[in-house]
Amino acid sequence: MMMTRRRTRSTTGVGRTRREGVGRRRGGEDQEEEGGGEDQEEEGDEEDLSEDEAPLAEVLAVQAVLVPYGRSSFKYEDPSQRPPRGYSNILGGLLRWYFPGIVNFPSGGCDVAWRWAHYSLAEDPMGRGTAADLVVAKFWKYFKRAEGKERACDDVLHQLARKRVTGMHYEARIQCVWHADRFVHMTKEDARDTLMQPWQYMQNPPQYVGKDDRCFLAMVMWWTCPQYLKKHEEGKKKRAEMRGGSHIQGSIPLSLHLQNEELRTGAKPNVFAVLKKMKQRKTPDPETGSAVWLNPQCETRCTSYVSKFKQKYGEEANPEAEDFDPEVAVLAGEGLKHGRLWFGDGCVDPAKEEMAAKEQAAQEQRAHMERSSEYQQQQNRTAAADDASAGTYELVDEPDGSI
Repeated sequence: MMMTRRRTRSTTGVGRTRREGVGRRRGGEDQEEEGGGEDQEEEGDEEDLSEDEAPLAEVLAVQAVLVPYGRSSFKYEDPSQRPPRGYSNILGGLLRWYFPGIVNFPSGGCDVAWRWAHYSLAEDPMGRGTAADLVVAKFWKYFKRAEGKERACDDVLHQLARKRVTGMHYEARIQCVWHADRFVHMTKEDARDTLMQPWQYMQNPPQYVGKDDRCFLAMVMWWTCPQYLKKHEEGKKKRAEMRGGSHIQGSIPLSLHLQNEELRTGAKPNVFAVLKKMKQRKTPDPETGSAVWLNPQCETRCTSYVSKFKQKYGEEANPEAEDFDPEVAVLAGEGLKHGRLWFGDGCVDPAKEEMAAKEQAAQEQRAHMERSSEYQQQQNRTAAADDASAGTYELVDEPDGSI
């Protein structure tokens, strides 16, 4: 059982005089803002631990090698050496431990460190760099970068940290609601949709905020302002429009799902087959006996990928028996959506995504030029026909105007 020790935080935010473990998170999911985000990068409902917790000694002893998988997740170079604490749990604990509180902006003013970029603005009073530097340096003491992929590993780590910081604050508000109604049965969904008054939030500050009352008050003022209320309602509306979840893979990244499947079966799993499985319910339709899609958009994305795949490779081609094709994914989504693949984002090398997007853009440009050329030729033929018709009338006209 984890021991929890009382913590006092310095006013600078990064330095601390005493330490405590970070408590268990309920739900185990990080979601982007209030939109009910689709991409969770957690590794399960585990405890996020502080840097001095004993179990981390096991991680240091193993020091697994991480290999980039897509733009925002890792896989283990040797799955058999997977440490007892996953990389996202370690990262979550470090982000909480080095949470800088309120940061000062170079342009003037200050705000809560709501985002990962804000960690780079908080200088360590002991001269060890910024809060972001401390998180990154400590993380790479627990794990190793894959040889030759050091820069890609750092890029993935920054993407993960960006998502985790956003989710950290998202979960903090839910925990405030949860503990405020301790004696009332409440699901996580109920807590997520419940808004409270400032005095109610102030009863339960998040552990990573500690005794920084100024920081927590600023957080509460944001949670209770009209702008947040509007954002909250927009998020509820988006979740209602989805008419179901986005996947059933839980909080485990696709990369680890694939590795677990490979360890279980001894064969390399098909990426599309796994993606499709994660978009369907586990319980078949009692009437038809077929799988049921989680929501209409899941079916649209999968069928669109299959359609484009067959257009490229032939009607007999089976995407569940071939490698995942990022170019087909780009075509299925008619380009990148906000810089991401519409289907299968996160399981493709970002460089391949960019190449596929550029190739699709080039194809669209060529098609546009062909259509323009064909249109111009048609206009020329029409003009020539009109000229020929006018010339015929001139030849048969009589001087007196009769025909």
